[in-house]
Amino acid sequence: MVTVYLQRIVQRIAAFSNLRPESRKICGALCRISTSFQEMKYGLASLLVIGLVSATVSEDRPATTYEPTHFFRTQILPILETRCFECHSEAEGQDDGGLVLDTKAGWIEGGDHGPAVVPKNIGKSPLIRAILSHDPGTVMPPDDPLPPLEIALLQTWVLLGAPDPRE
Repeated sequence: MVTVYLQRIVQRIAAFSNLRPESRKICGALCRISTSFQEMKYGLASLLVIGLVSATVSEDRPATTYEPTHFFRTQILPILETRCFECHSEAEGQDDGGLVLDTKAGWIEGGDHGPAVVPKNIGKSPLIRAILSHDPGTVMPPDDPLPPLEIALLQTWVLLGAPDPRE
């Protein structure tokens, strides 16, 4: 019941706000994939992040430009560096599960279980499933789960197509 109520709130925010078209699509995707209260919590956090990433349009103020490179370098790369590179970095000589995240090719090729990220699809992205997992054997990072804001940033990055300017 709570989930349905929260989904309706998100849908109304998306429908009646001045969000850019790509943000409305992301809000819709969050509503469709969020099936539990826990997932909805992260979905609402993602919506908050989308509000920060995507400019709203009003008559007295033009929309600002979304720069995927800037978003990746300022929001996503610091999370990967502090939370993932210890175990998944070619430069550090660590490729647990065959996965390295310090290059774009690393997450595209993936590790033992295939690509780590499926751009624009949170549900099929193993990276997102791992950070949302409650199973001690599969949750990433294993010792210190990510806070909701970092999860929301990574979800938003994937929904935006996982832009990554690195070679």
